[in-house]
Amino acid sequence: MPSLFENNQQFLISSLKSGDRKIFAQIYEDQSKSIYIKLLKLVRSEKIAEELLQELFVKLWIKKDTLDIHTNLPAYLNRMAANLAYDYFRKAAREQKARAALLEHFDICYDPSHTQAHEYPLLQELDTLIGQLPPQRKKVLELCKIQGKSYQEAGSLLGISASTVNDHIVKATKILRAQLLEKKSLNAVLILLFYCSN
Repeated sequence: MPSLFENNQQFLISSLKSGDRKIFAQIYEDQSKSIYIKLLKLVRSEKIAEELLQELFVKLWIKKDTLDIHTNLPAYLNRMAANLAYDYFRKAAREQKARAALLEHFDICYDPSHTQAHEYPLLQELDTLIGQLPPQRKKVLELCKIQGKSYQEAGSLLGISASTVNDHIVKATKILRAQLLEKKSLNAVLILLFYCSN
């Protein structure tokens, strides 16, 4: 006979899949603390752990209709947490590699005796292009891509939602990509990696 715990697990999963908001809130209340602790151990940053925790439950709700859970719910959520942490580190490594390549390239090419090196006009051009963006879009790009703030932090500072921040980033980077890629140079590609990486 299935245990009461197993029956309860099936009830929770079934209710979640049917879109029961009260059950979803209960799952969050029951599981968020332990998942946060797990994420904190993995990423060693309270801020990042909180962001990943929110992302986990947003994904859980969005994908509730197609959930295919073969273990119990806590095990499934822990696996989601581990995957999110892995994705975070993979993205961080990608961005770090792009920045290192950019800095290395500029270091190799930089000639202090030649103030008109070809990288400088390109960076000036990028600043000019950013300056031509609508004010809100420009501010969002500066906060997220230059100051390194999360979409939620930028949204809080500007009084807009994280999804609106994302929309601004997508539109701004699309414009910058199109204009910089017209230059067809290695420098332009490296700058795109640095400023416009997702």
